[in-house]
Amino acid sequence: MSELLKVVEVTDSTNDDVAELGRRGAPHGAAVAAHRQRRGRGRRGHTWVSPAGGLYLSVLLRPQVSPTYWSVLPLVAGTFVLQELGCLSAQNLALKWPNDLVIVPEGADPQKLAGILVERKQDTHGQDYAVVGIGINLTHPDHEIIRPELVHDGQAHPLSTGYLEDCLAHSADVSDLEVFDQLAERVRSAIVAGCDRWVHALTVDAGVDPLEPLKNIYEEHLYLIHRKVRVYIPDNKVAETGQFLGVDGWGKARIQRGDGTYLALLPEQGSLRSST
Repeated sequence: MSELLKVVEVTDSTNDDVAELGRRGAPHGAAVAAHRQRRGRGRRGHTWVSPAGGLYLSVLLRPQVSPTYWSVLPLVAGTFVLQELGCLSAQNLALKWPNDLVIVPEGADPQKLAGILVERKQDTHGQDYAVVGIGINLTHPDHEIIRPELVHDGQAHPLSTGYLEDCLAHSADVSDLEVFDQLAERVRSAIVAGCDRWVHALTVDAGVDPLEPLKNIYEEHLYLIHRKVRVYIPDNKVAETGQFLGVDGWGKARIQRGDGTYLALLPEQGSLRSST
């Protein structure tokens, strides 16, 4: 296991832990993983319930590109984590715009496997850095589901919970402590290597929109693309309906309305659900 990764049994928030490491000048790739969190959080400050049975991991990134480009880091991280879990034989995985990994069993509704939260911070020298947090549901908890019925992470019609142990083609005990540590390191490495590849691609092709180098790969795994969707705004009201065409170079969802006009939706503006 890399010296850059620290694994703990429980903490308040791995994102807070790594933010503090970054504030003190910790290097690109430093990370904290926990078996449980007391105060996990998701997008827009929503609660992320974090009992035993999950992997809660936060990674410090210092991408050498303009911080204005960092808005697509959740999409970048999700793409490379999905690919890494696929290498572990996880099946039926997809990306749900903008920042979730889902399991989509054939003929069944999608299940939420993981969520990603990226926070921008600044260290004591005034240097910007990013904290990429991810929570992955590994195994069915004995006494508490990952997201209790009363906690919907702020989403309309919340997805049911999916677990990594249920989508692995080859049987593996992901609750084993050694396996947990190995998985944490593989996910950390996937996020860091993915970020580095993304930065390199932007350096080679300077001037393109930030998601452009990975846009085709991201859309290849994108749940609901080319299907009719409802757009829910933060108060959980339906604001729009239309066909989900994919994303633009800044990660905005592109929706074609029934009258032929288009909507470009920022992640903080709403969420998408199937209209069928």
